[in-house]
Amino acid sequence: MKLYGGVLSYSKCRSYAYVLRAKDTVRWWAMRVQQANAQQNTDLDNSKRSHVPGHIRDSAWGANIEDVRREIQIMHHLSGHKNIVAIKGAYEDQLYVHIVMELCTSGELFNHIIQRGHYSERKAAELTRIIVRVVEACHSLGVMHWDLKPENFLLANKDDELSLKATDFGLSVFFKPGELLMRIANFTL
Repeated sequence: MKLYGGVLSYSKCRSYAYVLRAKDTVRWWAMRVQQANAQQNTDLDNSKRSHVPGHIRDSAWGANIEDVRREIQIMHHLSGHKNIVAIKGAYEDQLYVHIVMELCTSGELFNHIIQRGHYSERKAAELTRIIVRVVEACHSLGVMHWDLKPENFLLANKDDELSLKATDFGLSVFFKPGELLMRIANFTL
């Protein structure tokens, strides 16, 4: 993989976002570089910090290395579904975890909803059908997402509004059928 353009952004969640391309192909990938410790990095000045789409930012403040490893394991477990962001690979060194995944260039579903103002009932039903299929696929493979929201669905390309891809599996967990799962929802006031 060849790094293209350097750091795109930096979030307060201690992750960097890059865009890369393999030398022998024309395919582009997103790479999230996550610090392997739970301390906040203040090395970059504020001019380099900006909003990053969900699939290339850390999902939760204070995520530890085990949370990141579980997220990677879940992404591999769900690989192959057309509506889940594909993971190419993950690489870990002493300081960082590098996660290379499919680049979705058209942004978050949330932003598309805001831009459009509204969807027809038919289009909303089509989008909802995709989201429910993703949930069904996750549950059938023993994965609970725990963070479903429009910000965690990306559009793979701007020409197809139905090219939704689920992302941000940072809060996800494996479960067994019949297992009781309880969690207090994470939210910001």
